[in-house]
Amino acid sequence: LIILDQFEERFVYETDDGGFDDELAHCINRRDLRANFLISVREDAYPQLGPRFKARIANVYGNYLHLDFLDERAARDAILEPVNAFNERLPGDAPRFEVEGALVDAVVEQVRRGRVTIGDAGAPDTVTAGPARVETAYLQLVMKRLWDEEMTAGSQRLRLETAGARAAVASEQ
Repeated sequence: LIILDQFEERFVYETDDGGFDDELAHCINRRDLRANFLISVREDAYPQLGPRFKARIANVYGNYLHLDFLDERAARDAILEPVNAFNERLPGDAPRFEVEGALVDAVVEQVRRGRVTIGDAGAPDTVTAGPARVETAYLQLVMKRLWDEEMTAGSQRLRLETAGARAAVASEQ
């Protein structure tokens, strides 16, 4: 099994020069190759597969598996566990990275299903009653951006202050 995770990054950072996409399609289409391929993309990037691969891979949209939204507990784990795993790989004497509890609360609330809008899409859908469902792709984008901001600042703490500063800048634009 060959897993190409976060494949949407190819759409963002690399234009196809005809090489990789052709080679990947060739491997996927080979009947004699004892391999299966799993291409993982965020839902917002899914439509970009067609223009790149529709002419190269028969039935490129034939095996679609949608992963459901995260519940609140899973969203909290998705924020905290990567930092814990990162800390476990650090040398014993290295300072550890932290995540403010208030940041976790704020991010989970901000990426709840129905609260996220893109561009001029207008007001978000009304948040329905019941358990929180989190927009997984946006959670990933928010946390990646916060991580990058804190690393650039030399910080080892993911802070609510940074998220607030990012939101203020975005609202001014």
